[in-house]
Amino acid sequence: MSRLTRRQLRDLWLYEMSLGGGGTIPTPVPIGTIFDIDTSTLANLNDFTITQDGSTSIVLDGGYIKFSGTPAVGAAYPLTNRITYDKYVTGLDKWTLEVDFIIKSVTTSLEGIACGFYSDPTLAFKRDDWYWQFRDSDNASNGDMIISLNGNTPDEVLTNSSMDVNVDDEYRYTLDYNNGSFDITVQNLTQSQTESGNRTYSYSSTSPPDMSSSLFFIGHIAGEHWVSRMKLSSTSLKNVDYVVLGNSITQGYVTTSLSDRWLDKVKAANPLLTFTKSACINDKPATVTNKSVEVNLINSQKVIIAVGINGIISDGEMNTRIDYKAMTDMIEASGISRENFIIINVTPFNGNAEIPIFNSWLATEYSTSTIFDVNTEFNDGSDFLKAIYDSGDGLHPNDAGNTYISDQINLLL
Repeated sequence: MSRLTRRQLRDLWLYEMSLGGGGTIPTPVPIGTIFDIDTSTLANLNDFTITQDGSTSIVLDGGYIKFSGTPAVGAAYPLTNRITYDKYVTGLDKWTLEVDFIIKSVTTSLEGIACGFYSDPTLAFKRDDWYWQFRDSDNASNGDMIISLNGNTPDEVLTNSSMDVNVDDEYRYTLDYNNGSFDITVQNLTQSQTESGNRTYSYSSTSPPDMSSSLFFIGHIAGEHWVSRMKLSSTSLKNVDYVVLGNSITQGYVTTSLSDRWLDKVKAANPLLTFTKSACINDKPATVTNKSVEVNLINSQKVIIAVGINGIISDGEMNTRIDYKAMTDMIEASGISRENFIIINVTPFNGNAEIPIFNSWLATEYSTSTIFDVNTEFNDGSDFLKAIYDSGDGLHPNDAGNTYISDQINLLL
């Protein structure tokens, strides 16, 4: 039997003391269902934003959300015709989405609906946002049905299926997401048929998808489809010790593997502590604020905050202060006091002179929080990222940089 290290014994003692001494360590549980919408119970579509053009129609009728018509071809075709659920914004690293629908017409070779998550609607819709498509076709060359997952351009076809496509049959989409890996399952519930496929996403160094504030949507291509149910659940843990709110650095952009990310290293070094991440590629304080529902769902005791640089680059230092304050107000409203914040300050980038000003403000404004000054270590003296920590883009730390962050965070926990 292996012995606990001195650090592990200390962590266990501190944990038991936090429980009043001698107590048992509570087991975190999965978040579970986030929303489960039975369209037959809806009185209206006020919780959704509807976008229509061409001859499209999206209406609540007879207990279904009914999609019909054909959208006009444009830059975001085919998803200029869509409905977005506005009450939940996600950055969780694990979730399962299910959508049930009935096919009511099959008339063209490129019909179907597309479901998934896409960026903040205040941003332009991008074809490399994450969604997946179900194309029910009467064209034999298309194999009757195509399931494809979009996350890069062009689309990747996961299944060129021979599944039956029948009018009045009921289908179910299931999309399982786990740290960049996507499993897709499509079922014909009426005929008891199933097709599935997998895609693991690799970040593109030239144009990573902007999933900064991701909302669930359904887009329509053509034909007629009646949606009856939309469900989102997550196996991410609630009642955890730390929620981690971060951006692409926390996501591990350009790290060699998932285990090289600073947060994964922290998890491995602290087996008695639990962490749940809510982070997206371009997250900045303003987009993290949109995740108030998610932060409340996670129900954490403490928070590690690693955002700010995207705000400074895109919105300026003064606006980022305002957004940062709004973000931390949201965190405090969830029940986490400033004394329980660990704030990672903003790393140097490209000689940006506003970053040290913002970091000085952080140290003053959040004097009761724990500030991890990563900037001093990473700074080459001219507000550029040191070469030994640079992944090559001047912004994201390499594996050595992630190791430095994890080592310092370990000392603070």
